[in-house]
Amino acid sequence: LPRADAELRQLELITHSVLSDQVKEMKANVQQPQSLKQIRCGSKCSCNGGRRSTRSGSACCASRGVEEHGMAFECGASCGCDPTRCSNRAVQKGRQHPLLLFRDVGTGWSIRALTEYKKGDYVADYCGEVKLESTSDEGTYDFSLEVPVPRETGEPDRIVVCSFEQGNEARYLAHSCSPNLAVRTSVIGRDPFEQYNHSIYFVAERNILPGESLSIDYFAGKDLDELQREQQSIDHFFSACRCQSHGCRFSEAKMEEFKTGARATRSKRSAVKTMKKGEQKEDRDIVMLSDSD
Repeated sequence: LPRADAELRQLELITHSVLSDQVKEMKANVQQPQSLKQIRCGSKCSCNGGRRSTRSGSACCASRGVEEHGMAFECGASCGCDPTRCSNRAVQKGRQHPLLLFRDVGTGWSIRALTEYKKGDYVADYCGEVKLESTSDEGTYDFSLEVPVPRETGEPDRIVVCSFEQGNEARYLAHSCSPNLAVRTSVIGRDPFEQYNHSIYFVAERNILPGESLSIDYFAGKDLDELQREQQSIDHFFSACRCQSHGCRFSEAKMEEFKTGARATRSKRSAVKTMKKGEQKEDRDIVMLSDSD
């Protein structure tokens, strides 16, 4: 845990994400999106736009200029509602309850609840430096916004929120295969850049009691086979999961079983490759013998 302790001391705590120079340039050049889909305010939204869609041209959080990516849409500066009374601004209002940064002997730093949360309650958002994935040196603390953007080389890139040097308490949320927090994304207001730079936040997946460790699923429900197919590694997160939940996907037993299976697969492939090389050599010998005849 010495590295984690040093990183905590060096972390610059922030309450809102900051943009890298490259992302600032992207924001300055972003164009108004042309494609408009059906976007509606939430049922609890009290702004003037009500539940009208983007096609109606309402001056609301669901107004023209915002493209839907399967996220929540919050009211912004262009809405006619009272910001102090509108219930559709949870992410903008930020964390409302204290959280405890706790060090566990086995798993390291984690976050615990100090108050009770009901299912669906907003808990915290993920803050850091918004940058291109290709410029990030520390993937452990990168939270991808899953929005592809072109690079100068023509190769695809993605925007990530990196909390390695700058971040908030959410960077210490623990992993669990049965997490008590769910990951959500939100677009705020009408800014067309928000379709690329949306907010990542966490809500209670179930009722949470004071003292409980807060957790998310680092791998979005994927198992070892799926991660291997996608060429993703869990090694820089942990050698084995210690969530001890029912159906843990990365327990020591499952990790060893997976490694044993992977070694067997590699051995089988190596044997097949060697056999094919032997067959090719025999074919060449036969051809050479025929030529000599």
